[in-house]
Amino acid sequence: MKTKLTIVLILLSLCFVNCGYVSMALKKWADNMSQQSAPSQIREKNLSPEKCAIVYGRLVGDSLSTKPLVVAAFSMRYGTLEMVNSYQMNRPSYFTLYLPEGQYQLFVFADCNNDSLFTNNECVGQYEGTKMLTIEGPEKDVPIVKDVHISFSIANTYSLDLPFSRKVEPSEELVLSEFYPPGSIRSLDSDLFSHETGLLGMYNPPAFLERASLFFYALEEHDRRKIPVVFVHGITGTCRDWQYIVEGINREKFEPWFFYYPSGEDLDKLAEIFYELFLSGNIVNLRRGTLVICAHSMGGVIARAAINRYSKNQDFFLKQFITICSPYGGNEGAARGSEKAPVVVPSWRDVATGSEFITQLHKTSLPKHMKFHLLFGYRHPEKKSNGDNSDGTITIKSQLDPRAQALAHEVHGFNETHTSILQSKEVLDKINTILDEVK
Repeated sequence: MKTKLTIVLILLSLCFVNCGYVSMALKKWADNMSQQSAPSQIREKNLSPEKCAIVYGRLVGDSLSTKPLVVAAFSMRYGTLEMVNSYQMNRPSYFTLYLPEGQYQLFVFADCNNDSLFTNNECVGQYEGTKMLTIEGPEKDVPIVKDVHISFSIANTYSLDLPFSRKVEPSEELVLSEFYPPGSIRSLDSDLFSHETGLLGMYNPPAFLERASLFFYALEEHDRRKIPVVFVHGITGTCRDWQYIVEGINREKFEPWFFYYPSGEDLDKLAEIFYELFLSGNIVNLRRGTLVICAHSMGGVIARAAINRYSKNQDFFLKQFITICSPYGGNEGAARGSEKAPVVVPSWRDVATGSEFITQLHKTSLPKHMKFHLLFGYRHPEKKSNGDNSDGTITIKSQLDPRAQALAHEVHGFNETHTSILQSKEVLDKINTILDEVK
């Protein structure tokens, strides 16, 4: 029976001709079979990433420590102790965890004896004494758990009565920053921004977040005299997609920031994370400053959903919002995939034409102090005429959804495909014209 199911799944998956999709579908099928007989929180995380919460926290204490540290989340939900997620760092800083519904004990371990192992007798801190961290179920709609701060002290190392041993993973030399968490400052040539990692974000968000868990990245140290521009990639994309545009803007006046996210995730969750990072004022405080957002494809609707949250505030620092080839009317291919695929990627449901996410997106008006620039592409890569009805990925009908057009300060079209539009000098010139207006 299992063999027949596997063959059927493979044949169905081949309809999508994508190795990443096939691997995801087969893994989820195998995990689902195992989960029925031997339930596990780790498998739960991999099976239903859309039901997981992002936990944001910070290690407090021993700020000068150079010992490798790891924050580990343990669960006993299914009767057996398991480490569901962990986050390693080389010095005290922010951490993120990715956890399904349940209660967790959070511990901090340090490689105190320099043997390249974290062990149960090297615990240096835990979350609020013996308090458990509770992750509510998806019906509570809590995609982010914030301010989970843990105090630790290398001088007060103690042992735990639990089986724990983990290798210290080799880590690259990170640029240290006065303003950003270690690892935030990267070159666009970094392997972190490879196409393979972008695909991983589409088909395996938990694995993506093991590699790139910060969501926020920059190219250089923060300069208070410069205006940040947050660049948001599209589905299967990475920060590297913006290289041509980033190299062409006035870097004396503007500094590029990037929202780097797993594009297979639930879009409401991603919008909430975007809002929390850039628009809430809780992490990046720009209430007396200026911010610009420039987003491509699905990144545009994620940013728009985050701006809907921001619109309820009385802050006025977001001055310009630029979107390029964004599916404001949804994506018909995603709708078909959501109906027919053997395994559905969460973001497909949200970006599908007629979805609840797309419907709700247009129910909030944009801030009056912010200008919205809607840029679209109309050249299909397999056709030569200019009268095509899509950019090769998103239909013009969706890009020019009347609900989005009605709120746009300007609408501007380009004879470019969905991908070539980010390499277009005409588009770069347009973006620079928009940025010239920013004070």
